[in-house]
Amino acid sequence: NDGSTEGLEDFLVRLTNPGGGATLARENVASVYVSDPAAVSEVGFFSDSVEVAEDGFGTAVIVLRRGGSAVEAVSVDFAAGGGNAIAQTDFDGPTVGTVSWAAGDGRPKNLLFDIIDDDSSESTESFEIRLSNAVGTVISGPPTATVRIADAGGSDADPTPAPDTGRSGGGSSFALLVLLCLRLLPAVLRAYRRDAA
Repeated sequence: NDGSTEGLEDFLVRLTNPGGGATLARENVASVYVSDPAAVSEVGFFSDSVEVAEDGFGTAVIVLRRGGSAVEAVSVDFAAGGGNAIAQTDFDGPTVGTVSWAAGDGRPKNLLFDIIDDDSSESTESFEIRLSNAVGTVISGPPTATVRIADAGGSDADPTPAPDTGRSGGGSSFALLVLLCLRLLPAVLRAYRRDAA
């Protein structure tokens, strides 16, 4: 205990160089989370505002971060809607659900919403993701995040940049790579379906 208030910190433990004929399993890296004494668990949005272009392959990535303490299992409910963007017409993804963290798990959690390109020129649309019913934790920061969908025909908005989720060491680079792959996956699947048809 260094006596400083620092928030939830983490480091990675990697197994290497097995001996005696042993081999490493695929799961050979573990995350260790360190919280301040008597810290209270918190969950919240990495960013409460995201903009993504309606350009045929956009995906809004909403990142939920856990802070304070990761000692106990926690959960929080979410609901997507409101605004003038319509589910299954302007965006596709979970409209209600629960995000859970096991005891000892401090990793960020992602909610993914595919943006549906209707090929029509229109003004910016939006919808909200609202957090509620926190169990074993408290909601930190704004309880609502807004996703703005900019018409690609009249906007220079780029698809959602993958956020830095705060992992130390090589974790941030890996998380960015995963988010980038997840963002491009819907476009690949749509192209595959079109070719298959």
